Amino acid sequence: MGGGERLLDACTFKVDKIIVKEGIAADEILQQAELNDADAIIMGIRGFGMFKEALIGGTARRVVRRSAIPVKVIRLPE
Repeated sequence: MGGGERLLDACTFKVDKIIVKEGIAADEILQQAELNDADAIIMGIRGFGMFKEALIGGTARRVVRRSAIPVKVIRLPE
């Protein structure tokens, strides 16, 4: 079982649907949020690299800067 499947199994909230898209991640996330009239975007980050404690990932940073709706970024367990 992959990491994503383990996290999905551990969710205590209802998952309406899972969308898999190809493209630039930040653009796709923002587009789906708009298409689905989302109230907020929740993102998980892993924090790879030597500056992982100080910086969030590039995709999360782009989404936070460009989103018109609230974005919550959560550090996932390693």
